[in-house]
Amino acid sequence: MDITITGIGKENLKAFRPLMPGLSLADYKICVGAIADDTACGVCLFDILGDALILDYIYVAPDYRRCGVASTMLMAVRKLAIDMGSLPIHVNYPESAKDLHGFFLNKGFLIFRDGTAYKVPAESFLDSNSFIKMIKINGGHKVKSLSELSVTAKNKFKKALYAADVDADIVDDASLSPDISYFAFNEKTGEPGACLLCQKKKNTIVILYMFIFEKDATALTDILRRLSVEVQKSGNARKYEILFVTMDKKVEAFAKKLVDDESMLSREGRTISGILA
Repeated sequence: MDITITGIGKENLKAFRPLMPGLSLADYKICVGAIADDTACGVCLFDILGDALILDYIYVAPDYRRCGVASTMLMAVRKLAIDMGSLPIHVNYPESAKDLHGFFLNKGFLIFRDGTAYKVPAESFLDSNSFIKMIKINGGHKVKSLSELSVTAKNKFKKALYAADVDADIVDDASLSPDISYFAFNEKTGEPGACLLCQKKKNTIVILYMFIFEKDATALTDILRRLSVEVQKSGNARKYEILFVTMDKKVEAFAKKLVDDESMLSREGRTISGILA
């Protein structure tokens, strides 16, 4: 089967629209389509975060699956990523997507499980009495964003992550949003207290990693106070959704305390992440 790869734009959107219902090209930086037998048969939509390409959507028409369409689209984007400076490609998908898991694994992605995802409207989060009460607590930590963090301080956090048996390279993840990824230091000891690593994607703030290095959670409280200020500075905070990806039971329990009612949290299920460097 001959497969042609093309960019998707106004001139051919009508042909690809059935493959991407409800989605807008304006929300993506790279829009790739596949054509076979003179038929639009595949769509691959990417965003750019930091120095990484994020695969937000991939779809192949049922009659053209297992014919190399998805692989051909991915190869084309991989070449583009190399031309752009060897940018890594990131993927996130639900654990239930068995076909996607096998596909990305076979294509050489380094696959790892992130945890259970919970989504909450920013309004419910910021206006929650539980959250407002929590961020009034001053834990005595100095909070810096990733963009403000010195090399020495970053290395100190990496050592703390290694000691906690966590892959410390996540601090260098090119897809993190440096202005809303935070690190808290104990002001008395100068030691790492907690970190919150985030992505900002359209109207969603994705809290990918929450790590607490101390016995209590006051360091994370200090970070969340800073995050709430930054979110409200945006001017359209009420339009945001916040997606938590909890790594363990301790962090999951903490996330649930941030809202007045757990029913505000929409459970998105287990998520899997992958990277193709």
